[in-house]
Amino acid sequence: ILQIPLQKIYDRLNLIAEAEKINIDPQALKEIARSGEGSMRDAQSNFDQVISFSGEKIGISDVTSALGRAGIESVVTTIEAVRDLDNAALLRNVDELVSGGHDLRHFCREVLGLIRDLLVYHTGGDEHLLDQLPDFAHVRRGLEDQLTPAVELGRGRDRDVDVPEVGGGRVA
Repeated sequence: ILQIPLQKIYDRLNLIAEAEKINIDPQALKEIARSGEGSMRDAQSNFDQVISFSGEKIGISDVTSALGRAGIESVVTTIEAVRDLDNAALLRNVDELVSGGHDLRHFCREVLGLIRDLLVYHTGGDEHLLDQLPDFAHVRRGLEDQLTPAVELGRGRDRDVDVPEVGGGRVA
């Protein structure tokens, strides 16, 4: 089954929001589009669900609470904590997810999906891949910079990169 690009789903939801005069934050609409996971029908159904649970102005917190999904900010926080080897931040984030009743298996798929998208973009350089990534440009740039050593290592260009060990030591 082919997935519909995120931007196309977003554009369609935006058209619906304008036609129905729904006041929604662009980031919230992007989150709803992302929740469809490539399915226009699922995204539209999720949009209807958010509308029924929200007030006059729909923000990103309305989307995450109505859909029971962790927001992209939580996904990015997790990736940054792993990147920075910040176990305390990672555990705090996981605790918030569990306390909020989020499905950790689904969350892990989202984390891996974002890492995959960033790696594919970084190695391929195709600007159209950015349509699949969140609008947090500062985060995207920061994560891309951090992924550069992994990409270069994967290409076999740098065999002497220090790789962090789980116990905090270094392996050359």
